[in-house]
Amino acid sequence: VFLYNKQYWKIKKDLIMKEVAKLPVRNDVPAHLRWKTEDIFADFKSWEKTFSATQSKINIFSQFQGSLSGSIDNLYKTLNFYTGTAQAVEKLFFFAHLKKDEDNGNSEYQGMLDRAQGLLIKFETESAWLIPEILSLPSAYLKQASSQKRFADYRHFLGNLLRKKSHVLTSQEEK
Repeated sequence: VFLYNKQYWKIKKDLIMKEVAKLPVRNDVPAHLRWKTEDIFADFKSWEKTFSATQSKINIFSQFQGSLSGSIDNLYKTLNFYTGTAQAVEKLFFFAHLKKDEDNGNSEYQGMLDRAQGLLIKFETESAWLIPEILSLPSAYLKQASSQKRFADYRHFLGNLLRKKSHVLTSQEEK
């Protein structure tokens, strides 16, 4: 029985390896069947430029901390800065992930994805104060902000936060 299993798995492995050997290299795949990563970033230089700019934005994000109760304008500016930065991080991560998936053996793509993951972690760490600080604001203040036309993009987000308010840790508890 053992020999049969050993022979079976050798034959199975050989068949699988033959199938893998048939897989085309990325450049041999017709263009219409490939991801259009150039629609996300034209080239690696533009990815690097966006990465550096986003990294700089993340580094200054803590400057908004403690300002949300000062005025509804501060809340609006912070939400705009947060969502703009989050979108840039997502775009960087998505591009790097697609490039790595195109060729798992390409160490440059692996490095890009590692850097994008690191940036995502840094962003999440640097912005961890935001939700607790928003939730520390009076509900009436958040409802007033949500009712303004300029907050239309954030109405659902703020409504969800208000709904979850009793289930989220304060910034002191978060530490």
